[in-house]
Amino acid sequence: MARGSFLNQLVALEQKLPTQELNDIRVLMLHHSMAHNGFVLKIDHASKAALFAFLADQAFSLVLSGHTHEQRFSNIPIQSSSGTVSLIEELTCGSTTQHDQVPYNWRSWFGNRPARQWPANSLLVHRLIGAAGATMWDTEAFVRLNGAFQSMGVSGKHRIRV
Repeated sequence: MARGSFLNQLVALEQKLPTQELNDIRVLMLHHSMAHNGFVLKIDHASKAALFAFLADQAFSLVLSGHTHEQRFSNIPIQSSSGTVSLIEELTCGSTTQHDQVPYNWRSWFGNRPARQWPANSLLVHRLIGAAGATMWDTEAFVRLNGAFQSMGVSGKHRIRV
């Protein structure tokens, strides 16, 4: 079912994190998407609750994830261990190394060529920009069309303050 279960890894990471400095920007790269709630590919409940508290308690600004193979920008409410609720941004990228078309030689259990359609591969390009005394995290999404990556335009651009 490809479900994420990683309580031990969060504990280990928390023990290894240095004390946060004033100008630090904390970004977590996570295989599983926090926004995904389907039957498969999701994070189990215990890990998700611990992750949300970890992100809030450790002052993370951003989460970069994948696993669902779909490009998405999400604002996710997280609650610290003291009960304070805040929002964290999750930027999810589609896979750029997985097939986005069914290879001709693949066959189903019944020997037929599968008709499954996958989302087109996508990638996110990240830039840190200093603007008016603040640091902004700019993200631009690209999707693979006709064999080349093309910008998704205005709908594929996202800017947050970090």
